[in-house]
Amino acid sequence: METRRYPVDTQTFSKVIEGNYVYVDKTALVYKMVKSFNYVFLSRPRRFGKSLLCSTLKEYFEGNKEMFAGLQMAELEKDWVKYPVIHLDFSDFKSDNIDDLKDVVNNSLRIIEEKYSVEQKASSFSARLQNIVFKANESYGQKAVIIIDEYDAPMLNTIDNDKLYNQICATIASLLAPLKQLDPYLRFVFITGTTTFPQMLFSLVLNNICNISLKPEYETICGISENELYTQLKDGIQDFADKNNLTFEQTLQMFKDKYGSYHFTRQMQDVFNPFSVISALSSKILNDYWLNSETPSLLPNLMNKFDFEMEDFENIECSESCFNQPVEQVADLVPFLFQIGYLTIKDYNKDYNTYILGYPNEEVRTAINFSSKDRNIESYEAEEERLNK
Repeated sequence: METRRYPVDTQTFSKVIEGNYVYVDKTALVYKMVKSFNYVFLSRPRRFGKSLLCSTLKEYFEGNKEMFAGLQMAELEKDWVKYPVIHLDFSDFKSDNIDDLKDVVNNSLRIIEEKYSVEQKASSFSARLQNIVFKANESYGQKAVIIIDEYDAPMLNTIDNDKLYNQICATIASLLAPLKQLDPYLRFVFITGTTTFPQMLFSLVLNNICNISLKPEYETICGISENELYTQLKDGIQDFADKNNLTFEQTLQMFKDKYGSYHFTRQMQDVFNPFSVISALSSKILNDYWLNSETPSLLPNLMNKFDFEMEDFENIECSESCFNQPVEQVADLVPFLFQIGYLTIKDYNKDYNTYILGYPNEEVRTAINFSSKDRNIESYEAEEERLNK
């Protein structure tokens, strides 16, 4: 039997399709979203498929109909239009240096300026983005589409440094500042992040954006749903079962215990970590792929700051407003833990409109345990240093 190819090392839609990789079809939800809204924000944890979703949107709006052959989009979309797409990607930004961020923004804008033959006269990021949109409209005769992936990646690196965090947030705000006044020239704006918009960005830049992160109809737009695991990834689950001398049902339960049970809305549809599932199906080994790729270096410090223990990750009661709290200076650890994927919705009380949160699965439990041990080591070392003084 031909070996199935899984996109472990790529999040580019065109590479996935042209390389004949396994693709979990999300295009019906993409179609629904682009027909329902003009400005959209989506937050999901890292490694949950946000970059692939952004890449899918880029191909759709660029009118690359052939990319969607055999997918749900091909049946739904009858009027393919080529729009100019402005795609900014911060997902790989790892530095905590403000100058590095400015260099990345400058280089990204320069590449887009060259694409649309924009003469770089302006110096500010906001003016340059505005000029790009004007020129793109003129060149294509169509409104522009703006896609920004992982807007908050630069900020997450500095979340425990208030001064630097605010500087980086201000830099991102300066880039996004013209979006409201560019409304007549924009067909669609899509922004992803791990965390909710800081108040600075929301109030100054994008108070008209629709946050679909908690909307039940879009709960599975990123990640892999339980139904998709049963259907679109059925052959992969069977391959894994055969390789490990398991039944199909045993394998499904193992995947659910290890990688599943994320719930992002009150509807509580089971969502599986896509990076971990795809990695496990590719290697035929159940492992902590998310932990190994996303070392939670910040979590031990935050657990110390808020005096959070391992057992505090279970049976947390909160209101829905908790989920949308911005994380400036991490005033409350619970919203942050939910947004980065260490907590999930375990139950919902419709009478009181309250939620119970806890860790979603064994992979996350391992990550929390890992961080808890790091925290104890750091606390011991700090105390030893204090005593030695």
